[in-house]
Amino acid sequence: MSLLLPTSKPAGGDRNTFVGGTDMACLLGLSSWGNPMSVWLDKTGRSYPDQDSELLMIGREVEPVITKLYEHRQREQGLCCYEIGPQRHNDHVWAGGSPDRIVCLPNGTASHGLELKNISIYAQRDRGDLSQDATELDNETEKNWGRQGTDEIPIPYLVQVLWYLTVTGLPYWDVAGFFYGSMLKTYRVTPDQTMADVMLDVGGRFWTDHVIGGTPPDIDGSKYTKYFLDRAFTAPEPGVILKADAHTETLLSDYAYHRACITWHGQAKDLLAHRLKNIIGNAEGVQGKAGKATWKYPKESKRKDPERVFRMTDTGDNRHECRRVE
Repeated sequence: MSLLLPTSKPAGGDRNTFVGGTDMACLLGLSSWGNPMSVWLDKTGRSYPDQDSELLMIGREVEPVITKLYEHRQREQGLCCYEIGPQRHNDHVWAGGSPDRIVCLPNGTASHGLELKNISIYAQRDRGDLSQDATELDNETEKNWGRQGTDEIPIPYLVQVLWYLTVTGLPYWDVAGFFYGSMLKTYRVTPDQTMADVMLDVGGRFWTDHVIGGTPPDIDGSKYTKYFLDRAFTAPEPGVILKADAHTETLLSDYAYHRACITWHGQAKDLLAHRLKNIIGNAEGVQGKAGKATWKYPKESKRKDPERVFRMTDTGDNRHECRRVE
């Protein structure tokens, strides 16, 4: 369906030709799904090879279900939801987005936008990748969502929706959160001009300096920067050793210090774990003010001789400084 939106038009091409909603949250440092380096890799054809997780696949598959539930709640107004594909801002060609749905009035006029979110009880710790603790219930998941009808949604989603409002010019955007496969909650976000100005400034400078200019963002400690560096410098010259300047001397010194700290802390961690295991003995754990240490057999294991798993859960109340372990 072709819709006329206030400030945008169909983007054409693919999402790598513009800064999208999830990209903006990454550029602002407000998303765990990426950072400026990951966005730069995407836009310059060097994409990090993320793998599609089952949670992401499930999220896409249930979008039609969430849409039907949302339309059912809006049946008295006769609203219908449509997919319209990527959009691009009329005045800023680098600014775009891929809204989930556009909600239309009975006469076909665009009313507002709709973002669909499938909220799982399991934590998704990384972009397209689940950590070993991902099967543990994420107690913080629902706490990140506030009262229905408000804009109290997780920050990355809020930025995403504010960006879509900036791109399309629509008056508001609903977010339909489908919790645990059984409960639909709806939220509403309205435009914020101050935030729009910030996003347009950050996005514009990123596109000009890094995408058009070809210069990578600042080097950081992320997996995306490692991916870039490992592929940017693949032909070292044998025997060539550079002379360190003052800045590089500082980097070398800092690296040596932190490497020594990591080595020492790793040894101290093992020592303390062994001492706690010795105290736990044939119990399953020990509880204290600083936290709880458990040493249990895994509930389900295919091994004939499974090993007990040691785990420390911090209470979050620790205020003491690290001290040497003798």
